[in-house]
Amino acid sequence: IQLDFSSVENTVFSDLVLFTNNDRLFFKGSNLEGANYSIYTTSGSLVASGSVDTSVEFNVSTGVYLVEITAANGETRKRIIKQ
Repeated sequence: IQLDFSSVENTVFSDLVLFTNNDRLFFKGSNLEGANYSIYTTSGSLVASGSVDTSVEFNVSTGVYLVEITAANGETRKRIIKQ
């Protein structure tokens, strides 16, 4: 799998903020209802996926990850660093 780490901006998710706290990944923004997420390593391995909620388990090693958010009205990709 070849991953594109450039941000795909979509006005539907223009206010999306992702942040981590311990082993949780938090999603903050509008238009997230019915959206799904996928989290990939830099080598392209899928580490987690599911329906977007306020927060989800993010029990992974430190490093850089690509978070992809998809919904019927658009998609976006964001990089996140787990420290």
